[in-house]
Amino acid sequence: MQKVWLSTTYYMDPAVENLSGNAERLMTRAIAYCGNAETGGKITRKALGNLGVPASRSRVAELCAARILVETDDPNVLEFRTWGEWQESGDALARRKKADRERKARERERKKRQEEEGSSRDMSRDVRSTEKRREENIPTYVGSSSHVSNAGEPDSRPSPGAVGWEDPTTGQVHIEPASDPVLDVDVNVARGPAIDATPWKLIREAIPVEHPQAVRTALALEVKMLLAGGTSHEDVKSALGLWMQKPGLGPRTLPSLVSEVIRGRSAPARTAAARPSTTDARVQAVQEAKAAERTNGRRSIFALGSNAPAELAQ
Repeated sequence: MQKVWLSTTYYMDPAVENLSGNAERLMTRAIAYCGNAETGGKITRKALGNLGVPASRSRVAELCAARILVETDDPNVLEFRTWGEWQESGDALARRKKADRERKARERERKKRQEEEGSSRDMSRDVRSTEKRREENIPTYVGSSSHVSNAGEPDSRPSPGAVGWEDPTTGQVHIEPASDPVLDVDVNVARGPAIDATPWKLIREAIPVEHPQAVRTALALEVKMLLAGGTSHEDVKSALGLWMQKPGLGPRTLPSLVSEVIRGRSAPARTAAARPSTTDARVQAVQEAKAAERTNGRRSIFALGSNAPAELAQ
């Protein structure tokens, strides 16, 4: 294989995000090595150590822990776990090229045999033509005879680049133009499964990196489902902020926090609708003032020391 396929968003994969720089470099070099050697994603531990990355054993252990490399039946051989998913087109192209090379070798051998057989037929034809011309030169006294052509038989040898086969029943050689299937193959560049970067972008903006990767991944899955269900980015971002403010909550409580954000946004509108109008407030204030004046008037009358409070009250 002259090239291998690597997703343009491979670095956003959770398994790759926690790798060290040298481990990621070892991973990309190992992918290129497997493509060049056409091993189908398998690589020996010795080959991993010869790829020029320092502390290769620790980096190999790191890749195995992330489940990027997995062990095989041979303890000295490791294998890329998702090689068949990402490199399927490349492996198929390599197999087709190998089959084409073998087919062309068989065609060259068959063509060589046909040329040898054609040379033998040409020699026999030349002998027959010489004998025929000798017979024609013998004087005859026949009054009339049919015209006999002394032209040689057409060359039945296949032209260069053609494939021929002989019919066993008639002995006739059929010539077919050769074709190169490699030139007719339309190979599309493999892209792998597309990774939506939006959930992880929201996670990186709202959740510090100190949180465990498993928790961040679970939150990213919840965010992805919420966005797919039609929840806005702002509501999801606000819910992530609430999740950070409330300790003891798990990642699966994120949908409930989104509902809390939506309720909080619509609460002020309901409060404003229940508030009395300005006119009603003024009427209530006037009534309260009149009641206060009546109460104060009674108190002032009683304060005069009258002996007939009932009459004054009337």
